[in-house]
Amino acid sequence: MNKTLLIVMVVAAALVLGIGAGYAVSRVLPTPAQFMMGDNANTLPYDRSNADAYRSDGSWLPERMGRYSGRMGARGGMHGGMIPWTSSNNTTGERISMDDALAQAEAYAGEIGDNLRVSEVMEFSRNFYAIVIETDSGRGAMELLIDPYSGTVSPEGGPNMMWNAKYSHMRWQSGGGENTLSVSEAMAAAQQALDEQLPGAVLEEHGTEFYGYYSFDYSLAGEIAGMLSVNGTDAEVWFHNWHGEFIGEKEIE
Repeated sequence: MNKTLLIVMVVAAALVLGIGAGYAVSRVLPTPAQFMMGDNANTLPYDRSNADAYRSDGSWLPERMGRYSGRMGARGGMHGGMIPWTSSNNTTGERISMDDALAQAEAYAGEIGDNLRVSEVMEFSRNFYAIVIETDSGRGAMELLIDPYSGTVSPEGGPNMMWNAKYSHMRWQSGGGENTLSVSEAMAAAQQALDEQLPGAVLEEHGTEFYGYYSFDYSLAGEIAGMLSVNGTDAEVWFHNWHGEFIGEKEIE
């Protein structure tokens, strides 16, 4: 057999085997999108490999539940992720005060609309969080994060970005953001999620209705431990697991 022809045949066979093996592997391993957003995301256990997800006593922090996503029976599911939606990665220097964070959030809201004001500010270890409401309707408009060192304000990610049908640039929902779920139905879905993923956690009675979803705080042993949101159409639950530990809050009349 011609030596050149033999070499060509060997190379062709190697390529076929390589492509076939690669295709077989690709059929087994999920793509990054499938891993984070597809069915795999609804069966993965909570990843406790991050040591930062534990308290000093060894218990894990519920607000750092990683990328767990579970099923909630016939309706909805759960989201969560270690997504640092803060304005910067600065973690040194002097932290701004609650009043400073409030002033920054109010200035931000005022630039967006004359009918917007801040109704609540919460301080966490990683950021300040603010709720902005409409003064004419009393309804929640948006959720903001304030960098605890620079004071920079930015829209919160997660539900505020993906589900807010009026004030987000990423309006995925139709219908003007009118929630088909009542607040009691949303609370029931939220408590079910807590019962399944964080036994002993109790949903706070008063939440905020936004255009497309609801947001609620929840507590453990009588202390605020975290926050979650419920989609106003399909009862999907999304844990706000990027705040860190709760420090304090201030409600504005």
